Amino acid sequence: MATTSEVAIAQQRGRLELPCTTERWLQEALEPSGITLLPITAQIAYEAVNLSPVHKDPFDRLIIATTVVYKAKLASIDGLFSKYSELDTYLMK
Repeated sequence: MATTSEVAIAQQRGRLELPCTTERWLQEALEPSGITLLPITAQIAYEAVNLSPVHKDPFDRLIIATTVVYKAKLASIDGLFSKYSELDTYLMK
C-alpha cells in the first residue's frame, strides 16, 4: 500500500505523468499483474521505525518492513535498499 501512495503523490506533484487518473492507472496496472497488495499492520509500522537508520523516507521504510514481515521478495532500483542487512535474503538483485 505504501507504493500506491508514492505513485499518487508523485502524480499529484507533477513528478509522474499518467495517461489517466491515478486510481484508474493503479487498478489497470495491478489487476492483470497478479500483484497482491499487502496491508500495513501495526507490526509493520513498528518494524519500519526500528529498521537500521539507512533510509529516512517513511514510505521506503514501510516497504522494507513489509518485505521483512511477510518474508516477500522485493525488487527495487533504490540503491539504499541494498544497504539494509534486514533485506539480505529478500532483495532481488
